[in-house]
Amino acid sequence: MIESQWVRQPVLAMVYAVAGVVASLLPGPVPGELAIALPAAVALLAWLACGRWAVIGIGIGALVFGMISDPLLLSMPRQQAVVGAIVMAVAAVAQAGVGAVLTRRYVPGWRQLTHVLDALRLFVFAGALPAVLWALARLGVRSFSTIGAIEQPGEVFLAGWLSQLVAVIAVMPVLLTLWWWRVPLWRARLSTLAVPAGAVLLAVLGLFRIAADVEQERHAARFEALASAISHRFEDRVSAMMVAVDATDRFLESTLAPSRRAFRHQTEILLARAPGLAALQWVPQVQAQERAAYEARARADGIDGFAFREFDGGGQLVPARLRDIHYPVFFSVPRQASPFRLGVDLAASDEWMRTIERVLDSGLRSVSAVSFLAAPPDQAQADPAVLVVSPIYRGAPDAAESSLGGLTVGVLRVAPMMASVVAEFDLAGLRLSLVDITDGEARLYPAHDVPVGDGMAMSETVSVGDRMWQLRLVEDPLFTLAGGVPLMWIALVGSAVFFALLHGFLLTVSGQRVEVARLIGDGTAQLRREVEERRRVEATLRQSEARMSGVFQAVLDGIVIIDEHGTIDSVNPAVASIFGWSPEALVGQNVSMLMPEPFRSHHDGYLADFRRTGHRHTIGFNRTVEGLRKNGSRFPVELTVSELPLTQRTLFVGVMRDISERVASAEQSRQFNEQLQDMVSALERRDAELTELNRINEQLMACKDRAEAAEVVRMAMRRIFPGSSGRILAYAPGVRDGLLTEWVSWGDASGIATRCHGGDCWAVRQGRSYEVVASEALVRCAHVAPEVGPYICLPLMVQGQAQAVLTLACGSSTERQRRNLEHLLTAVSESANLALSNLNLREILHEQVLRDPLTQLYNRRYMEVTLDSEVKRARRNGSRLGCAVIDLDHFKAINDAYGHDVGDEVLRRIADLLQRWFRSTDTVCRYGGEEFVVVLPEQAADAIAERLTALQAHFADEIFHAGSRRFARCTFSAGVAVEAGDAIDATALLKQADTALYQAKAAGRNCVILAGH
Repeated sequence: MIESQWVRQPVLAMVYAVAGVVASLLPGPVPGELAIALPAAVALLAWLACGRWAVIGIGIGALVFGMISDPLLLSMPRQQAVVGAIVMAVAAVAQAGVGAVLTRRYVPGWRQLTHVLDALRLFVFAGALPAVLWALARLGVRSFSTIGAIEQPGEVFLAGWLSQLVAVIAVMPVLLTLWWWRVPLWRARLSTLAVPAGAVLLAVLGLFRIAADVEQERHAARFEALASAISHRFEDRVSAMMVAVDATDRFLESTLAPSRRAFRHQTEILLARAPGLAALQWVPQVQAQERAAYEARARADGIDGFAFREFDGGGQLVPARLRDIHYPVFFSVPRQASPFRLGVDLAASDEWMRTIERVLDSGLRSVSAVSFLAAPPDQAQADPAVLVVSPIYRGAPDAAESSLGGLTVGVLRVAPMMASVVAEFDLAGLRLSLVDITDGEARLYPAHDVPVGDGMAMSETVSVGDRMWQLRLVEDPLFTLAGGVPLMWIALVGSAVFFALLHGFLLTVSGQRVEVARLIGDGTAQLRREVEERRRVEATLRQSEARMSGVFQAVLDGIVIIDEHGTIDSVNPAVASIFGWSPEALVGQNVSMLMPEPFRSHHDGYLADFRRTGHRHTIGFNRTVEGLRKNGSRFPVELTVSELPLTQRTLFVGVMRDISERVASAEQSRQFNEQLQDMVSALERRDAELTELNRINEQLMACKDRAEAAEVVRMAMRRIFPGSSGRILAYAPGVRDGLLTEWVSWGDASGIATRCHGGDCWAVRQGRSYEVVASEALVRCAHVAPEVGPYICLPLMVQGQAQAVLTLACGSSTERQRRNLEHLLTAVSESANLALSNLNLREILHEQVLRDPLTQLYNRRYMEVTLDSEVKRARRNGSRLGCAVIDLDHFKAINDAYGHDVGDEVLRRIADLLQRWFRSTDTVCRYGGEEFVVVLPEQAADAIAERLTALQAHFADEIFHAGSRRFARCTFSAGVAVEAGDAIDATALLKQADTALYQAKAAGRNCVILAGH
């Protein structure tokens, strides 16, 4: 067996080409096709054996076969044959590939073929279906070639398809047998299938050859018969033409002065008897000097406009040139037979003149060479025609007194004459032509070239006047298709059916015989194996029983075997150590004695239910139950029950293990896991709380004021203590006594007061947390209502003093939960306490920076910032802005007379009046010493002056005490400036008011002066 594909493929290509050469010796019913395409079976087997590698061998072999032996391609031109060979090589590869794929997929038993259906499937999927590709390719190649149109494509397709199918059916089983001869099944088929099938195949091939020869002889006989009949008919038509011309000659010779009427009457009868004879004419010989007389005679006979004419180079009739002798058409039937019309001078044509000269020289009839007349309107090509010219003598032609009276001219159209020849014959598959071989070869019929093939041919030479015409008949490939159903079709179809039945029968019979022998051998071998297996099993069982007995006795788990009624059949020694009973005391007892209640009462019911319904309660499951020892103690047992069906009865095997220690260990592990889980949860919770506290600290450190910090604390308390409620009461910044007012609240804190004194809370009093729980009878804080329930108060201490107190209503909880809550609350309160301290300190510092410590009015710096802001707003809105500068009169005298403490009181009193006397939108500031500035937006100057005047009167009534002394009538002077629009300037406005103040001082004090008045 050849293993290398590079060796296999050249061998395959050679075998394929040789098979094609052999097949070409057996032509099929259609020319160019084979009777049996042996390469198809070779290609299919190659693809099944080699797979895709077969593309190489099949393609090369198909190309070689196509170029050297394919009858269709050999009949084509070289270039077309090369293209056709490539196409057919591709088709051969595709056919083999498709056949192999379909065989592997739809013929499951193709490697054995022991059933009729497998054989039929092989013939269909490996032969019939793939052969369609080959047949279509052959049909396409024929259409592509120039050898002629396909007149019967159905027969061409069927011939190509049948040749492939017959090859697969007839040859494939034989090739499979030879290929797989090493397989026992196919080796047996060498004698039962390959030899008889091969012999039958050779016989059929011989019959194909005989059928081809018989068919060829039948075609040859038919061809000869048709050729002889056509030849005789052609000679008849030539004779009829010559008879018509002879009769016309005799008529003209016997009549000295023939009339046109008599000539027409005579010739019309002759023309009807001679198919193809287009016209009979009388052409006189006219001397140049007789031309006018002849033209006048014709016109006198009724031929109006008669004149001698000829054709010019463009094919138009023009007056004939003057010649010594004219040969005009004088009589013509029919009259206008183109181009030989009345008056046409035959002497104008060199060819016609040569014919006339031959007639004059020989005195005998002559036939002209072929001329192509103008095509009729309904005809595509020019019509070939010849002239039959006979001399007309007055007297005997050989007598001295005889003279030439003119010429008889017969115009013969070749095509109509040949049409009348073949009209009664079926020329399907035959090519008929007529050639003038007198001077070389001149084609007379048909108008186109007739291809010359390799088929049968006939040629016969006929003498027509003084010229030699040759009639040729050639066979083309369609001739064989036109002779009815040939013998080759019958042989091809019959062989396909015969081989299908034969191989189906041989494959089935040989396969069944081999199959029966195989089954007998397999049965005998199986019986031997079963006997040996039974002996081996018996030995194994004996060994297994010994091992199982040892295991049964030595295993540490208890094993109890009971019957269907619960009676103990046997136990192993481990049961005694587990339950405390000896094996002898347990055998024969009900197994329920090893079970505590309620299992003991239910056990027999379980067995009865299993026997009745097959429902399993414990069988097949591993479960934990309780066992009962001999001493009455209960203990956990791991039990597995399995069913052991025997021939006569069913036993149940229970495997038991004392798991007391394991259960105890599991309980300890569970408790430890719970504790560990609690610790992990606490750590996770603690981590989350620390994360939350860090976030709260970061947010509180970023707060700008107490309001933002209050919102951060409120949100944090809701997240950290969900579902709780509470409040944080805090002193105002810088205050450590008085009222604690609400800073933060969350949840439903309606039971906690929004303000209280520090002494109302026990936590503030004690300086530490104060907790009230439901189980303890402690004194409740005055700011917490009784309906609040358990709560915790936590003071927020700074330098040993409370600045706030946090109250949380915590609800009922365990001691551990309260500890955790208090710990977390302390951490949160520390963050809130630190943030509150920072914010209070920030507000105190802010106030100290912007306010005068004596009068608590805004200082000069704040005034300058506010004045600039108000100026910008007035410019933006186009509104007025007023500024008043106030200065106490004789303030130095008061300080000198009563002391600085009294002077400070006077300053505080005037500052308090100024804050209460002006609007909340006005800004009152201490400018320095005893001077004050008031910024008054959107107010008229008169209104400001009137207001200040009223304040002067009120301030003058104020009484001040300096020890035991009293004094009053303190006054002040004021300057007012008011500006509006874009002209406002802060410095200028303040300067105007200050100037007005100096004017008031100069005017005697205790007055109000408006700037610009």
